[in-house]
Amino acid sequence: MKIFWSENKKKCRQIGTWIVSVLWIWVLLSYWSCLPFPKFPISNLEVSFFLILGLQIGLCCDVKEMLLFRNREWNYVVVILVVTVICLFLAGSRPGAFFTVGNFCLLLYVSDRWNWKLGVQYLGICGVFGVYFQWLLWPLLTTAERNFNVAGTVIVFMTFVFMTFLERWKRSKGICLLIQCILLIIAIRQLSVYRGRGTASALLFFVIVRYLICDKWWKQEKIYRIMFDVLTIGSVIFAIFYTLAGQILDPDKVMRFMGKRLFSGRDMIWLEFLQHFVKQPLWGTGTNFTIQSFSEFNVHNAMLDILVIHGMVVFVLVVAYIWWKMRKIYKIHPKNPLFITAMSGVMAVFWESVTDMDLLWTPELMIWSLMLMVLNSDPEKIQEKKE
Repeated sequence: MKIFWSENKKKCRQIGTWIVSVLWIWVLLSYWSCLPFPKFPISNLEVSFFLILGLQIGLCCDVKEMLLFRNREWNYVVVILVVTVICLFLAGSRPGAFFTVGNFCLLLYVSDRWNWKLGVQYLGICGVFGVYFQWLLWPLLTTAERNFNVAGTVIVFMTFVFMTFLERWKRSKGICLLIQCILLIIAIRQLSVYRGRGTASALLFFVIVRYLICDKWWKQEKIYRIMFDVLTIGSVIFAIFYTLAGQILDPDKVMRFMGKRLFSGRDMIWLEFLQHFVKQPLWGTGTNFTIQSFSEFNVHNAMLDILVIHGMVVFVLVVAYIWWKMRKIYKIHPKNPLFITAMSGVMAVFWESVTDMDLLWTPELMIWSLMLMVLNSDPEKIQEKKE
């Protein structure tokens, strides 16, 4: 067996990568497709994605090194996962909450190790386009209702993925720019229908950071790191001050944005979660309770979700890992259009998740994470890493 593996290791990993990509797209389409599509054998989406990430890690990482705890980054991820389980147990939480942090951290771990080649990437992009096309033509394909906010999120996140893919494999600068303009126009048109404020702000953020800020900005590591400071810690601070403002100001006299009141309910949601959080801040509230301020259990802020549900300890560990990982990605990539496009998209997802959960929720995570996969295939990055 050892002889077979040593002689065929590369070929087996290539086959395994194709299998993982097929599973990835199967799960993606089985969840997002508005037309009948074969369901994935494991009905729980979070568990399915957790297992697929595990397979991908096994294919592109040194498993022996990980099992012997010789990989410091992997050791840190294991600590996060173990502490998350302990905190959820202490909080008496439902076990499913584990996958919110678990899938996100495993995704970060594999983000600079992914090894999907052009053919596998094309398969992934075809799957994404299958979802994108269906959500554009939803009214013509089905009479089922859809959440307008979710519809806008799907279109915009996939727009980010397509733009990253175009930057990686473009052959003509002019054609690439034309297609990107078309994608932006389609996204803006969709948002004008759906009126998703968070997603609209994410698209605006992306356009500003990608196209209006000069490339020299991206060569300033300090500014790059400050951005992620703001998008993590700043997200929680914003939620707290927004909640306080909602208690002080008269919501009926506050300005409207995209047809909705500025204080349209998130202040009450965050207030209720924070009231639960202060009772047990170290290990968090868990998810085994019902909120009165909203129809579903939804914190509507990704960073606040980690803090409130999982506690201060897990929050500090996860935020520190985000900072470290984003800095590592910055250091191993040249500041070329591919890097700028991909990281503008990632930052836009963080930005959107100041008022929503799409950074962490598995269906959306499976979409936006493909930007990191495409970025990792940059040949300039591979060469730089070898040197």
